[in-house]
Amino acid sequence: MRAACPDSDVKAIISLGTPFSAEGRLYRYEYFGACNKPKLFVSGGADQYANRAELEQLAATTPSAALVIVDEADHFFAGKLDQMRTAIETWIVAQGIAPAASAD
Repeated sequence: MRAACPDSDVKAIISLGTPFSAEGRLYRYEYFGACNKPKLFVSGGADQYANRAELEQLAATTPSAALVIVDEADHFFAGKLDQMRTAIETWIVAQGIAPAASAD
């Protein structure tokens, strides 16, 4: 994601299961403060690597960010992939990044 912010070819950023702590590693996202591209954070409500309060704080303090929590989903969205996909598709269409699916 850090490389996507300054890249003019990248129109928006989607982060799935944004970790804050995993296997002894800590993740910080200060660079998002200077990144004005639209951003979507999608996380599971039971994600073992993403503290919900930290994620909500990140989304609230990051320019042009949206947050979707998929209830009861773990870090890998096991059994909840359809809900994750719907969240992404809805956001992409709302951003004008991709056209809405036809009703054919």
